[in-house]
Amino acid sequence: MVIGYSSFKLTFHDSNGSELMKQNLDAFNLIITNFSDLIGFAESPFKVFNYQLMETALKEDGIIYCQDKCQ
Repeated sequence: MVIGYSSFKLTFHDSNGSELMKQNLDAFNLIITNFSDLIGFAESPFKVFNYQLMETALKEDGIIYCQDKCQ
């Protein structure tokens, strides 16, 4: 996967994903996210709203890849 980061086809966003998705509806082919931390800033991705937001930010045939923490 690391090799893919150097591809000209990739735009890597290391930012507040919720704000980025609100500004870019129907824009992404792939969203990769890591929801392993439930404290503070990272709490918001666990709200159902953010899963819905990811869906609206994806193009029609887009994919969400989510790494989560088992509890």
